[in-house]
Amino acid sequence: MSTNYQFELTPQSMPMKGKSVFNLKITDNSDSAVVDITPTMLPMMYMANEHIHSTPHTGCTKTNAQGLSECTSYFVMPSW
Repeated sequence: MSTNYQFELTPQSMPMKGKSVFNLKITDNSDSAVVDITPTMLPMMYMANEHIHSTPHTGCTKTNAQGLSECTSYFVMPSW
């Protein structure tokens, strides 16, 4: 949530090694859909010993009439 917008990120399936797709819903504070914008993302992998690094992604699609965008990232390492 931000001052002007609300964000809801939901995985389409359990994120695993490889391609993971997420639905991102964006609404304003009056709960109206935010339409025709392309969100940006910076997916990060949090690892043991407090190591952090980015992971490849193809970004997000433009939001539709419901404020939904589809975002894709690629997790290159398995989670144990």
